[in-house]
Order: sequence, then structure tokens, then C-alpha cells
Amino acid sequence: MLKLLASLAVLAFASGCYAGPVDYPWFVDADAWCDTESPDWFDLWAEVDHDEGPRAVQSVWVDVSFVEYDGNNDMLLTYGATYDLAYQAEGQWAAAVESGTSLLDCDYEFEYYFLFTAEDAEGQTTQTDLIN
Repeated sequence: MLKLLASLAVLAFASGCYAGPVDYPWFVDADAWCDTESPDWFDLWAEVDHDEGPRAVQSVWVDVSFVEYDGNNDMLLTYGATYDLAYQAEGQWAAAVESGTSLLDCDYEFEYYFLFTAEDAEGQTTQTDLIN
């Protein structure tokens, strides 16, 4: 039985079924919030890592949409804007957008949908999202 399993493993590897180690960025955490103390700024923040270390991530951006709900309570998204985040340190990326001068407004009474995307040098991307 052990010989059969070993043979199957060799065949799977030889036929290309083994993809090898994964080499792509991933999100450790992401957030978007209104910082009403300095003065009204909307802060976008993400922590991203990579198999080759956080510096292997080349860019991080956020697509922001308005959230609405139809009569069936299904979520509808209307794209609004994209914001590029700047590398800060140790895999952390951030942007501060002045409230009310762009799409993001701390006085907006409804929800925003944030789709965070990270990309490495090979063009491999990963995403995470949140509603706020």
C-alpha cells in the first residue's frame, strides 16, 4: 500500500499537479475610519505581508463604492473612487483623505464598501473588503 501511495505522489508531481510554494501578497488587516480629531480626515489603512517579506508588495489601493439595498435587501454597489495607499513601514500602508473634499465624507449617513487590493512585482494580487 505504501508503494502505491508513493507511486501516486510521484505521478502527481511529474504530471504538474504540484504547484510548489505559493508566492503572493496577503492582507494581515485593513480598516477605514473617520478621524474627526485632525480635522475631519478619512483614514485608509492596511497591513500586507508576502512570502518574500512585506517589501515585496509593490502597491496597495482601495476601490470605494456606495452601498444601497434593494427591496429584497440585496446589496447594490455604485463605484465611487480609487485611492492609492502609501507605504509607511513594516508592511503598513496608509492614506488620509480630507473629508468632504472627495467621495469620502465623515458626514455621509450611509455605508461605504471598501475593496482593498495588494499587488506584488509579478502582478499577483489579493483582496480583502469591508463595509463601513
